[in-house]
Amino acid sequence: MVTKLNLLALVLFLYPASQAQISGGYWSTGCINGLKKEQVYGNNNKVISTESFYQDADCKVESFRFQTIGLVSYYQNSPEFIDFVYQEIYLSVFKQNVIEDLNLRKVCGYSDWTKAGAQNITGLKCTLFNINKPTQIPAAGDLKYGIFLVEKTKLYYGQLSPDFDGSTPAKRPGKINSLIEYIFQNSP
Repeated sequence: MVTKLNLLALVLFLYPASQAQISGGYWSTGCINGLKKEQVYGNNNKVISTESFYQDADCKVESFRFQTIGLVSYYQNSPEFIDFVYQEIYLSVFKQNVIEDLNLRKVCGYSDWTKAGAQNITGLKCTLFNINKPTQIPAAGDLKYGIFLVEKTKLYYGQLSPDFDGSTPAKRPGKINSLIEYIFQNSP
């Protein structure tokens, strides 16, 4: 009986009835000072998010790219709430000098980084940004708690801070980040 209740609770968490949802399709920030964020909302609440970092402000020469795949769930009683369940995270590198550095340092445990070759870094500790301090990459099944707002063709997410980083329900952001660089535009 307990197992059936746990299974029912999981199903209701992942697929609760909802009134507010993000419409399926392609959402993008476009290029903003060398960073481009894209999201594709697909069937069964699947989301593929891609963050591409460029060497130049006009997004012509890509340096590296993170791709995060997961599922979202919504809440009927709190229509602005959105939860994200991580499934996989990939890193691709496009600059030869960075590839050589990653291979030399065996970043994320890999010594076979190649140009544009996506490495699965889900759940690993990686010295990506600070060589003295590894970053814990979210594991499959980890959750991120957030809020969102859709206004016509614009999608806004919650404003993250150290106190409201989305790591727990209690740390779910409380206000929308309406800064221009975090606006996703829906494209048909």
